[in-house]
Amino acid sequence: MEDYNASLAKALLGKRGLNLFQVQRNLYVCVLYLDKNNIKYLRTSLEFRGFLHVLSLGENGLKVIGPSCFRNLEGIQTIFLGKNDLASLPQNLLQGLPSLRNRDYPWI
Repeated sequence: MEDYNASLAKALLGKRGLNLFQVQRNLYVCVLYLDKNNIKYLRTSLEFRGFLHVLSLGENGLKVIGPSCFRNLEGIQTIFLGKNDLASLPQNLLQGLPSLRNRDYPWI
């Protein structure tokens, strides 16, 4: 299953010009693991959208996250950002995410 998830993430995120990742509510997708995919930058033009409970971006070597990457996620409770190279997070990154748990430590 982990190989399938890694392949899917590479297929979706590896295309040039991708600036939107839509998760449709009617698919009942609750968890998206994109760990260990060597994702270095989630720039301002990239947004995750749709209904998702958990988004895991651990162990990617992430250096930059755009300030609006997560703002259109509905139902998001946990965003895992552990084991990355983030020096800081945008000030309003978690604004407008009322379902988010552990707001002080979203990477746990």
